[in-house]
Amino acid sequence: MSISKLLMVTISMASLLMANPPTVKESKKTSGGAITVGKPQNELVPIILGGAMIMKFSSELNVTSKQSEAFSNRIYMSMLPKIAKLMNRAMELENTVRKGMYDEAKTVEELKPYLDEIADLKKQATMHRINMYLTLRDILTKEQYDKGMKILKAKAKAKANKGK
Repeated sequence: MSISKLLMVTISMASLLMANPPTVKESKKTSGGAITVGKPQNELVPIILGGAMIMKFSSELNVTSKQSEAFSNRIYMSMLPKIAKLMNRAMELENTVRKGMYDEAKTVEELKPYLDEIADLKKQATMHRINMYLTLRDILTKEQYDKGMKILKAKAKAKANKGK
């Protein structure tokens, strides 16, 4: 898998792994028949891509070649492909559920096995993601990790505020 494709998959995957999903503000139907979605009751934890910490800010964090190699071997080449594979399968199943729901008028009971598998796949991917951050903490010094998280949180917040 190419680096750019892997990054795109990782970015797509990250959007699915939000810590607190949006809550439904009102159940009013819009002209399209969809419900309106509002902000959650509590503040969303920003989506932070740990790989960006090493890939984009290595000079700011003074990442050594040894740390960069450890990142490549322990996270980029090992964990990210596993997460991407799980999330790709989950997205395929979500499309199957949508098709069954919209086009084939399947019941909840008929779609339940797909929903169970989607939940399991996302759980596995989230566990890998947690391990990825633990590994990233192990690779970087505490100061590097803290500085990198501060940079990434600020960028995530700025990006979130850009659309407002």
